[in-house]
Amino acid sequence: MDRRVQPRISSDEVAQVTVFGDKTQQVSGRVANLTGRGMQLIVSRSIPPGTALSIDTPDRLYMGEVVYCNCEGLSYRVGVEVEQALRHTDDLARLRDAISEMSLAEVRVNRRMIR
Repeated sequence: MDRRVQPRISSDEVAQVTVFGDKTQQVSGRVANLTGRGMQLIVSRSIPPGTALSIDTPDRLYMGEVVYCNCEGLSYRVGVEVEQALRHTDDLARLRDAISEMSLAEVRVNRRMIR
């Protein structure tokens, strides 16, 4: 029995997912469905529950936390509790660019440490 209070809205929207943790990583995916406080993503790799994410879609930026991750063949179905959802604006574009730059800077630092 589905105990959901809010309806699930099907989607097939492209998403760029930023996975925060010891090292920030980017993964492409799709939004499978949305509810008022959550979403389900389809991605190519496992993302552990409790992991903080940003999900960038063509019209919104979501911030949330992974609540489950289930393997389905070659992909993973990830449940996300959404904490913030922001419509794309000029300010949001600058924030998204700053997050991307943080990710690139971290990669550069990690490469230097390995050498």
